[in-house]
Amino acid sequence: MKKSIYGIKFSSEFWRYFSNTYWMILEKISKVFLGFLVIMYVTRYLGPNNFGILAYFEGVLAIAVAISSLGLANGGPFMKQVLNPKEDISKVVGTSSIILVASSLISIFLIFALVFLEIIDPANSELILIMSSIILLQNLNMIFIDLFQSNARYKEVFTASIIAFLISSSFKVAFVFYELDIFYFALSFVLDNLFLTIFLYIKIIKLDIKISDLYFDKFFAIKILKTCTPLVIVAGSAILQSRIDQLMLKHLASNFELGNYSATMRVTDIAYMFIGIIATSLYSKLINTNDNQEKFSHLVIVLMRITFLVSFAIFLTFFFLGDFITSIIFGDEFSLAGELLSILAFGILINFPSAVYTKLLYVKNLEKKFMYIVISGFAINTLLNYILIPTYGANGAAYATITTFFIINFIVDLFSKDLRALYILKIRSLNIFHL
Repeated sequence: MKKSIYGIKFSSEFWRYFSNTYWMILEKISKVFLGFLVIMYVTRYLGPNNFGILAYFEGVLAIAVAISSLGLANGGPFMKQVLNPKEDISKVVGTSSIILVASSLISIFLIFALVFLEIIDPANSELILIMSSIILLQNLNMIFIDLFQSNARYKEVFTASIIAFLISSSFKVAFVFYELDIFYFALSFVLDNLFLTIFLYIKIIKLDIKISDLYFDKFFAIKILKTCTPLVIVAGSAILQSRIDQLMLKHLASNFELGNYSATMRVTDIAYMFIGIIATSLYSKLINTNDNQEKFSHLVIVLMRITFLVSFAIFLTFFFLGDFITSIIFGDEFSLAGELLSILAFGILINFPSAVYTKLLYVKNLEKKFMYIVISGFAINTLLNYILIPTYGANGAAYATITTFFIINFIVDLFSKDLRALYILKIRSLNIFHL
């Protein structure tokens, strides 16, 4: 008889997904440890003000990437179509890739237009012009990664990602060593993505997908774009919700407070990354068990319990060791970061269901409900930031984030009967001692 953990049998299928998750976690851990000294080196060299400027442009481009991606890849409809045995993989990949390339080029053109009209920080406009190619590169990378993920072959992504990371990190260290200006660090963001794109493209051959076989299908494009229509709003609202605090700090506070807040977010982003890979690594498993309600509910509760326990451990670490962690990484110049990390630790704990819950809504074809959730979150977060930042500065942005997380995770669902069954699973997952 096979042993099990929380009812998940140690079958060949389990080990396949376990191996995939292992490589995802190993990639993230490797990047954290390998990049630790690089982050310290670069952040201390740039200081809060220059770091804040780069973080602001990163935020603008993150919004552009989210909108131009159309919600198609990164665990969206693209992966569902790749896993659909009735669809031709060459058609799915070819059509989706062309759609994303086109939307990326349109977004880059709009960025250039905003710079020309002096709407985006005219004093540092050359930086965002350099960084705008990230939009295309990241969208291509999401397609590549989803292909490996759908085949539970994240090991290939791990290899490509680590090689690309080491090369781009070497450039960053060299830029600091030669005391180059902020222009070159803007360029380093492009190199991060460019090297990853190159190595993923080389690896994609192992999936037996021939680039020459890919083709564009107009009818499939119309079909998938109809699916993506609400996802564009979702993607834009979701990234705005996560970045609006940094954008508003730029205009309502100072580059110093923005730099401290953005540096702290780099630390919390690592936490969300670890939590997110739990859901992402088993997304295809959720899709495959969707027709069996008992197995599906069981898997959801297990996943959410794991994310809760991981979130709780991270919360305790950040809350009690916030000053120690930030002083080691960023130095004394980032004087606000320790207190901010202790505050934002509550957000990590409160937001524990979101990584799994987002995938559930995609699996259950409740994208429109997700759209309402993220739009609500964006509106609430924007309002709270507008009220709190002028008085409390960066701390106000942190308070707004925590409050928003609580509302969208534990209150908004109660107003929709379609979400109550999933909400119950979310609440049941909090009882870690009984299934």
